[in-house]
Amino acid sequence: MQMPFMFEDSSSLNKLVETATYKGWEKEFEKQGIKLITSNWYSGARNFVLNKEVNVPDDLKGQKIRTIGSPLYTESINAMGAIATPMEWAEVYPAISQGAIDGVEAQTPAVYSTRLYETSKYINKTEHFQLIGCVVMGTSVFDSWSKEAQDVFVKTFKEVGRDNQALVKELTSKYEAEMVQEGMIVRTLDKTPFIAAVQPVYEKLGYAKARANILAEIAK
Repeated sequence: MQMPFMFEDSSSLNKLVETATYKGWEKEFEKQGIKLITSNWYSGARNFVLNKEVNVPDDLKGQKIRTIGSPLYTESINAMGAIATPMEWAEVYPAISQGAIDGVEAQTPAVYSTRLYETSKYINKTEHFQLIGCVVMGTSVFDSWSKEAQDVFVKTFKEVGRDNQALVKELTSKYEAEMVQEGMIVRTLDKTPFIAAVQPVYEKLGYAKARANILAEIAK
């Protein structure tokens, strides 16, 4: 679900959780004693936040970018030209200030709350990852409920997830406007060269088939 450029926006998540592929994931989780309630909770699109404009992957060459330390994230960031640099989020502000890293890839609410408009000039809106959250619980508890209670519980969390998507979009616009007032520049750009750059990552990590299946299912 966190594959680069997997979804254009959060609305696709509401279709994802109803697909056959997703239902298969639910069964796999249940084998481990985990009930996957929904995966349509959304925290925003991740962008490159730097002290330079980014228009093509070449603009990221040599740039140390803080990212999450999973292979999916590091491989994707490297494929787009940057040097993926995993570190704790709490270390980001001083790391940029001291020149240990050049910037981050992150969603607007996180950029705003961490006051990165004080350290970085540009939000380059590649929107390469849509940050998604899952709601899970133990199957032993879930299975102890009546079918009616289970259905209401799942339905409610999916509905709240959709409401949360709208809230995140609203806050993203609000925070971007406030950061512009602080002197930051928020830039839209052509994502095409970045999408092309990450194509090998799907094959390398074994996600190509799953991605194709999911996109076909949500397009129905």
